[in-house]
Amino acid sequence: MVVETPTGLPDLAGHQHSLAMSHVQCFQRIGSLDDLEFALKCFHIAVAATPNGHPDMAYCQQSLAQCYTDHFQMLGNVEDLESALKYSQAAVLGTPSSHTDLAGHQCNLELSYNQHFQRLGNLDDLESALKYNKMAVAGTPSGHPALPSYQYYLEVSYSKCFKRPGNLDDLESALKYFHSAISARPIDHSNMAIYQQAIAASYTDHFQRLGNVDDLESALKYNNASVAAIPSGHPSLASHQHDLALSYAHQFIILGNLEDLLCALYYFHASTQCRTANPGELFDSALEWAILANQNNLPECMEAYCSAISTLPDLVWMGNVVVQHHEVLSHYRIIRLIADGPAACIKFNK
Repeated sequence: MVVETPTGLPDLAGHQHSLAMSHVQCFQRIGSLDDLEFALKCFHIAVAATPNGHPDMAYCQQSLAQCYTDHFQMLGNVEDLESALKYSQAAVLGTPSSHTDLAGHQCNLELSYNQHFQRLGNLDDLESALKYNKMAVAGTPSGHPALPSYQYYLEVSYSKCFKRPGNLDDLESALKYFHSAISARPIDHSNMAIYQQAIAASYTDHFQRLGNVDDLESALKYNNASVAAIPSGHPSLASHQHDLALSYAHQFIILGNLEDLLCALYYFHASTQCRTANPGELFDSALEWAILANQNNLPECMEAYCSAISTLPDLVWMGNVVVQHHEVLSHYRIIRLIADGPAACIKFNK
């Protein structure tokens, strides 16, 4: 067993890293948190056993950062995000400017900053994400197989830049890049669903800025395509179904088509059934489902409120410190759940 390898042996770091990767692969297939947490322990041993200045150090640090990112996506713990950012920064700082892996580490650091921004809303994180993304794209030669992925993440950063300052040029650039990314890839590309979800979000933003119904129809088109491309049971399916439900809900509000309302309710409900998803995503889907049903005087809102409540033990895990409990309460709309749920009980005599 690799875990029993005595410390101090020259191959300890490599063995621990390989063992960690095997458990990461099991996690990706099955979604077991035990595999992910075991991988974290092994990655930590690998980093500790690798001497400073060793050419494999940055690779080990980046693997550990990615594992922390996966752990955050499962549990929503901000400390995991901080650790992911710490080790991604270390990987970039420890990689020579001429090294072929530098662009990859820069792109991963951009992802860490982006997730940090999404969770905490600090614009400095978004600017840092854009900075490292541009560096990764600029440092990657034309024709390199990784370049399309780096360009895609740059498109995402531009899109997010628009959402905060409201710069329409950034949004137009994001739509342009997303179209290029999708047209340049085969329909069965492994990341196609991600690209489709991202361009749908940009079209939704474009609609909210300019009010063009054609943008809503485009968002619906790409969100439908992204859901169709995700296999049943995949941890990311809930996120794609949630976005598709939002597209249908937006279209129902604008056009008043009952079929759009039914589709929105269906996909909100479906997205709450993926138990391998992040509890924050499950909560958001359940609450959006409840609000939409309640606004349209549908008793199924009671089932949706119950679904939202069922996510709270995972969302506000008792093992977290009090500060993290307050962060969760402020980040998610738990106060609205507390207010609206009992009112719905009275409304529907439950």
